[in-house]
Amino acid sequence: MDLRKKQSAEPGLPSLSTPIGVATTLNLPLTSLGQVSQLGAELKSCVKTLGGNRCVIDRHKD
Repeated sequence: MDLRKKQSAEPGLPSLSTPIGVATTLNLPLTSLGQVSQLGAELKSCVKTLGGNRCVIDRHKD
């Protein structure tokens, strides 16, 4: 399979995409696993709506 093509070389195989969500503690201190989980779910939801190979960085302020 030629990975340089945007479409699959074989019919029926979906093309791959890599959505990435980045959460940091620079602007918003994360103090519990619940906060980390909630923020991760929000980022995952956001980046999946964009489709394709995307990266979303959390920029929440307090």
